[in-house]
Amino acid sequence: MIQYLNVHGIKVKVDCYIKGLIEELKRDYGVFFTKGEKDFDVEVIVEKLATNVLDREYFITLKGNYCLVRKSKIHFLIINDKDVKFYKGEFRKYFTAVISRNLYEKYNALCFHSATVDINGKGIVFMGESGSGKTSLALQFFLNDAKYVSNDLTFLHKEKNVHILGMPQQTNLGHGALAWFYKKSPDLFNENYDEAYKKYNANQLFEKGNLDKVSIDIADKEATVLWTDCKYIIFPQPNVGANEPVIELLKPETLAIKLLAHIIPPFKYGFQTICDEQKYYETIIELIDKIKRDVKGFNFFWTEDHDMNERFLRKFINV
Repeated sequence: MIQYLNVHGIKVKVDCYIKGLIEELKRDYGVFFTKGEKDFDVEVIVEKLATNVLDREYFITLKGNYCLVRKSKIHFLIINDKDVKFYKGEFRKYFTAVISRNLYEKYNALCFHSATVDINGKGIVFMGESGSGKTSLALQFFLNDAKYVSNDLTFLHKEKNVHILGMPQQTNLGHGALAWFYKKSPDLFNENYDEAYKKYNANQLFEKGNLDKVSIDIADKEATVLWTDCKYIIFPQPNVGANEPVIELLKPETLAIKLLAHIIPPFKYGFQTICDEQKYYETIIELIDKIKRDVKGFNFFWTEDHDMNERFLRKFINV
């Protein structure tokens, strides 16, 4: 099965005999699917392993698959095509690393661990580690007329303004967010979660190991913006016992330090060499200097009431 993509001008051809993998890829990159391209920048091939591979350019993954990863090619030779975790466990991280490498070389774009929404042409980036609340806050805004730009990965680069390249992948929610959003918008969730919710209360779902993080698909062409300018970067932190949210304006130097902690370079095992390292370092410094000048950064301590959090933020940043 062959699928073509155009990811912000990076043309990709995926040749895979596993239909389910293309379906998984669509959940993360479906807005970039195209019907065909005359040529392509990246070729991705997934095949069944027939014999041992002696080529030293291939490495063996943790699941025992053989893999070759280059700027313009990914080649997987897999031993178990029934492995339902192959996509998330191996394929996606190498696919994303190659896309990231190409976006860097095309736009000098850097990848940050963040979720992003757009409100009237203003890009709001929620940046933080897993569990910080970035996805929950972005989803809360999205459910109230914001446009979906990205989840987990946001690419920033320097033009006249600090520009965002969106990556609207499937959204993963932990148990606290699940409890809130299931009550608020149950139509977002599939039948598997609905049955689990009926069987256990929200706090038991993960404690009993009955349910992993739930993935929901919210990206479609009408609800998604793939390009916007970055106006605010917000670093969320949970303070669920508080009566109201608290926000702190960051000094430019503090913003720069926090940004450095959330850059995701496209380094993966077997795909170490990215480019001229001096140029990559200079790109980081130039982009962060631009962000320091043009973008406001905040710490945001949020409560368990996301309606309150949203109202507070909208009023504070005037959106």
